[in-house]
Amino acid sequence: MGRILLAGLIAVSLAGCGGRPRPEGETLEQRLAGSGYRLGERVESIRRYDLSHWEYLDKRHIVLRDDPGRRYLIEFTRPCTNLDIDNALAYSTTLGELTRQDRIFSRGPGGAPEPCPVGDIHALEKVDRAD
Repeated sequence: MGRILLAGLIAVSLAGCGGRPRPEGETLEQRLAGSGYRLGERVESIRRYDLSHWEYLDKRHIVLRDDPGRRYLIEFTRPCTNLDIDNALAYSTTLGELTRQDRIFSRGPGGAPEPCPVGDIHALEKVDRAD
């Protein structure tokens, strides 16, 4: 279960299935489709108090879920090496919402936080996997 803990100026606690390994050969679209989603429109921010869970996709992408059940793709500006382990995450923000100017922190094996700069945020759309 992955969760986000307090770090920096403002943060939120998240519980989820953070460390689920995925095949490295899959494209982002295949990884999202495997979870029943596709990339939606880009959003400027996510309200911090709505976030509840996160899911690992690869070293550059995670999915955040809010309490009403919406999902967002977070794309980092560079690979983050500690996201694929069952890990607590945190983020810092000065605006009270998660934005492209913020960082998500992941703890490494030695306990030091690794900052992962947020690049883009996209809403995810549910797709029918009945095919």
